[in-house]
Amino acid sequence: MRTARREERHAEKIQQKHDERRDAFYRLVSPERRIIEVSFNRYDADESDSLDPTELREVLAELGLSGATAEEKQAVVFLCETAANRRTRLEGRDPGCSMHELAADIMPAIRRRFTKNRRTVLEERLEVLKNKDGKYPHDRVLKIVVALWGLDTYTEEDGDPTLMHSVRHVIQEFVDQAIDTKALAEQMTSLVEKYQLNLALRQRDIQSLHRLDEELFKPFRHEIVSLQSLFRRVDSDESGYLEGKELMTLFKDLGLSPTSAEEARKIAQDIKKAGQVDFSGFLRLVQETRNSVELREDKTLHFALERVMNACRMIQHKDIAILLEEVNCLPQTEHEHTIVNRVMRMADPEGQGKFSEKEARRIVLRVQEHFRTLRFKQDTESARAMGFSDSEIADIRLAFSELDTDYSGALDRNEVWQIIKRMEALPGEEADFSIAFAHVDSDHSGELEFLEFIRLVKMLRDSDGIFESETAGVTTLKALGRVDLMRILACFQVPVEVSSKYDQVNLIKQASELLDIGFQTQIEKALPGVKKFKDLLEAAKNRSHPQESK
Repeated sequence: MRTARREERHAEKIQQKHDERRDAFYRLVSPERRIIEVSFNRYDADESDSLDPTELREVLAELGLSGATAEEKQAVVFLCETAANRRTRLEGRDPGCSMHELAADIMPAIRRRFTKNRRTVLEERLEVLKNKDGKYPHDRVLKIVVALWGLDTYTEEDGDPTLMHSVRHVIQEFVDQAIDTKALAEQMTSLVEKYQLNLALRQRDIQSLHRLDEELFKPFRHEIVSLQSLFRRVDSDESGYLEGKELMTLFKDLGLSPTSAEEARKIAQDIKKAGQVDFSGFLRLVQETRNSVELREDKTLHFALERVMNACRMIQHKDIAILLEEVNCLPQTEHEHTIVNRVMRMADPEGQGKFSEKEARRIVLRVQEHFRTLRFKQDTESARAMGFSDSEIADIRLAFSELDTDYSGALDRNEVWQIIKRMEALPGEEADFSIAFAHVDSDHSGELEFLEFIRLVKMLRDSDGIFESETAGVTTLKALGRVDLMRILACFQVPVEVSSKYDQVNLIKQASELLDIGFQTQIEKALPGVKKFKDLLEAAKNRSHPQESK
């Protein structure tokens, strides 16, 4: 009798707890309730109203609660396993967690854990930042907050562009001492979670709009918003389909340009075979291309992997930098460091700090892909700033790509000369072109990358630099530009390969010695009759070949 009564009370407590969790779930605001429900049901494939610990972590990651550090990620693993095992201990059922338990117990517990830990670290780091007047520098506080709340995980294309504006506003309130560290931590947690929930809703809406199955959606979830944006931008006729040239343009935008003739043929064949593709077909093409790249034999990467792998065939977090350095992909700028951090966080959802050979290889390939995308965007923006239209940039890229037969991303002098002749845009002689080539070849590699080539095309278009009119007046050697000085040295048979490596001071010095005039002397006084640059060139030629001038 007592046992039955005890079991009855136990069952009543369990039911009461279920009811409290259900009520807590329905008190949530509608958008939050909706995305929790959608995400939970997507992972609850067997419709058991229960998720195991791994599935719980997947849902939490989608809701922005996966953790920004290894410690936070491990805390999530622990909380999920504890919650799933609680059902077995209290109810005698298989390990798992219901949707209401997720919303009412697990998510609040994780929020509290994150906020408390981040506040503690925040206070420790702020202690050394305080100025003499007792205030904190805004930018340095921002940098700490971005790292602690994992804001570098989000890209510019993800959801609401006002997130960073809101973050800066909260930090300014803190700097102005309007709020304390506790309020700063709480507001940051609220801001980021709200942002992530809206982003998750947007991602799932895109999935529904294009009828993407879960198998296709999951690998692309983190980039689905930006991929749809790119797809729509290239789909200029708004047909919802892309083909041929449009797809190749999009692949370049994504950093999936071929790096060998074999890859180029494979991508071209896949695109031709696909014909017209909608958004889901485009995702499958990207997936196939990435899979092919992962299978590609890269001896440099292979040997680097073998060198850093431990006895368990695992690569430590810190050794990824060695791999990136081996393939010439070590981050140099803050933006590039952000990209690497983002890729590595995505690859280590449980915060283990180590990767399998396949995972490490994928990290390196993703970083290379992102860097190519970044370079493509930067080159395009630079070309626009030089006054080129998008259609002109596309035409120049096409001409560049056609001659880049080794897919190195750079053209040598002869290849560039072929394009210039084809454009019928060269005023002057091939010797002038050589000087112009050397001038824009900023790293003296003997090759022009796309942005350097664009600068050369701009010189031609604007009749600038060496292509500028020779009727311009001259005053002193010091007032001449770098290209003009190189042209003077060329009259004295100074090879372009030599003069291009001189800095401005040495160019002026060499020209001064060869012409035998002071660098600040009025040229017309030293060389009577020399008023224009063409006169100066003629005088230089006469001095270099005195017999011919007679």
